Amino acid sequence: KLNAMKFMSLLMLYAVAHKPSLMPIVSNRMIKLSFNFGFCDDSLLGLAMAAYGIVNFGNDIMAGYRVGKVAESLIEESQSKQTLRNRLVTVWYGHSRMFVEPIQASREKFIELYNQSMLSGDLENALYS
Repeated sequence: KLNAMKFMSLLMLYAVAHKPSLMPIVSNRMIKLSFNFGFCDDSLLGLAMAAYGIVNFGNDIMAGYRVGKVAESLIEESQSKQTLRNRLVTVWYGHSRMFVEPIQASREKFIELYNQSMLSGDLENALYS
């Protein structure tokens, strides 16, 4: 199941740009797998993607914001939080959080995540930020 989560996590990152309607389906499947078999790092990305789907497809901004805040707080507790935060840039800070918090509040976070991504060699997520 861990390989399935990794595959769906990668699929989600590309679905943001090419097939956004696929995101709620895949994130739902990721969350169901997480509840059945336990949480892993990719589960947190699925939770953030679910927040994105709630905001953009469900039109419930506050519910999506709350789910995204849960994902953000779980990522801060994770052992591999640097990598997860870099992957979260596009989805949480760029698409979901800005509906509730002012964009100026995310500016410092984007700069911080850009620098972290560049230091860790994660060019893809650095360019997203």
